[in-house]
Amino acid sequence: MGRSALDCEPTCLDSFAAPRRRQSPRRAEMAAYYLLYFACLPPAQPGSADRWSRSPCHGDSWEFWKIYRQLDPEIQQSQEVRAAIDLFRALDMDIDYVRFAAILAAAKESDMVLLKRIVPRVRDRVFAILSKAYFTLPKMQLQSYLIFTPDDNDELDKYLMGKLGCSSAEELERRIAGGTVSLRVQRSKVGAAAA
Repeated sequence: MGRSALDCEPTCLDSFAAPRRRQSPRRAEMAAYYLLYFACLPPAQPGSADRWSRSPCHGDSWEFWKIYRQLDPEIQQSQEVRAAIDLFRALDMDIDYVRFAAILAAAKESDMVLLKRIVPRVRDRVFAILSKAYFTLPKMQLQSYLIFTPDDNDELDKYLMGKLGCSSAEELERRIAGGTVSLRVQRSKVGAAAA
């Protein structure tokens, strides 16, 4: 039977809190990957938050901070671990999607392996927030907020078709007028009064 990453938790934590005689120069980097792993885990129940946070974007915050507290103080203050904490805080509570995009842009290639797993959940959460806050948004601004590159225009269109409930490209084009995306269809006063 296969082993999960959680099966090795005591071994990983023991190596981060190991006596100075066996310290690896890459302990901080490995600790940061371990924290990133917990930050990027899907919530325990799909569509639900963990026991402390309202956000469905990150893994169990209780476990994340438990692991952080078990690290040596010098590892806690390392640049790599601080970057993992910045990511977690950007995802925590609701979501700071501007900060998340900046962290994603500055991430190392090795960090991207884990971060790519969380991008779809972040996109969905950001779209939900934006569609509640705005009736319309410029497509270029929406593209930036949803972390699509300018080269990903077709991917953005597919994403918007799914989120806006468009069944065809023509229907999506009707929702995009003059470079502005209609995120919600405004109810007419006549229809609302009749209902």
